Amino acid sequence: MKKPEVSSKFQFTNFVVKESHFFLAERSDYEFTFEFTPSGKVFLGLNQFELYLELKVREKNGLVEIDIKTVSFFTFEGTDNIADNPFFTLNAPAIVYPYIRAYISTLTAQSGIGTITMPAMNLISLGEVLKKEIEII
Repeated sequence: MKKPEVSSKFQFTNFVVKESHFFLAERSDYEFTFEFTPSGKVFLGLNQFELYLELKVREKNGLVEIDIKTVSFFTFEGTDNIADNPFFTLNAPAIVYPYIRAYISTLTAQSGIGTITMPAMNLISLGEVLKKEIEII
């Protein structure tokens, strides 16, 4: 019987909010939309992957706007089919999403508008966009 591997071939190492902008026009009842823009860089010689996620949170009447830019760092083993590898296109965004969600919740809770809790999201379409936006270096 084969023993399971102890360490993963794809590991999350860090999450950083590189830029954050918050605009509040007035307090009201809000209805929000969330728009992600993903991209990534694979550093083959270092076995590192950087996932860049930008998020725009918009209130339908323009009363609240939040823009954040994040970068997340991963290490990996193997270099086969990087752009089609689900670790890069599906797992990485799914690992990072809770960090972004927590950041938005904390930011809005401290702002006085009430906590924005981002919904659970299906990130498959984000992974499809990310496939086209991965640069291999």
